[in-house]
Amino acid sequence: MIDRNVSNKSFSVGAFEFVRKYYSKLELFDIINKLKSKGVPIGKLMKGMITFKFEHNLSVHKCGEWMNQPHILNQFQLRQFHEKALYRTLETFGQNEELVITGIQDKLFSKYKFEHTNSNIDWSSL
Repeated sequence: MIDRNVSNKSFSVGAFEFVRKYYSKLELFDIINKLKSKGVPIGKLMKGMITFKFEHNLSVHKCGEWMNQPHILNQFQLRQFHEKALYRTLETFGQNEELVITGIQDKLFSKYKFEHTNSNIDWSSL
């Protein structure tokens, strides 16, 4: 028998699993969580925004609406938050761009043994 009072939500797990795997593999929480220590966890917010971008590629405002759904909050182990937290997260990333990119680059080089050359890596799409 189907309980009509239960609200079912479904979502694609592909983007969630992809981000989870590489967040872990590249130890991104170690890099990101250094940027902020109080309030909503910045690493979890960024993980949510990255997942949203893979899945939907819409505005930060829409990302806030999407992330604040109970079943999505549960996936990221977050409590409901104000959308402004996402804008502050992006601002914090912008202010610490060099630290973040250097940290990610260091993890990539150590995990994948890229050849060190005089080539410049274009990180602008990151």
